[in-house]
Amino acid sequence: MKKWLLGLTALLCCLLLAGCGGGEDTSGQPDLGEVRTNVAALTYEGEALFPGLQEPGEKELQDLYGIDASLFSEYVIGVSDQGVYLVVVPKEGEENAVKNAIASAMSDLGEQNALYNPEQTALLENRMETIRGSALIYIASRDNAAVLDAIDSAGQ
Repeated sequence: MKKWLLGLTALLCCLLLAGCGGGEDTSGQPDLGEVRTNVAALTYEGEALFPGLQEPGEKELQDLYGIDASLFSEYVIGVSDQGVYLVVVPKEGEENAVKNAIASAMSDLGEQNALYNPEQTALLENRMETIRGSALIYIASRDNAAVLDAIDSAGQ
């Protein structure tokens, strides 16, 4: 349960900075089904980059953190005790609601994470944030560039 909480905390830290330029630009947007496969196959120093990778569902996001996943038109989120990645396509006009929900959850959890998991905190501090089409991408792992390459190769 502690690892799950840590992973979700990392997820929420990444979502905190979610923002979107709006519009329906899907050019360059990755295929989310392929993202799952590509990222799950990544290794780091001979081991899985995201060991024990889990995908929290809508109910878990809502019940544990007050994040309404219906604000996304589509998303894929992977959580592990070794990091997190998110590829989120917000529904048009819902960017502020997403930011507010994440800010509320993070104000409660941010301090706790720093106290008992400094490694996860370091990953979050060195996270990568970018946009592909209308997809917002957040990566906090031991090899952010490899994760982004795996995401970029999805759907090409």
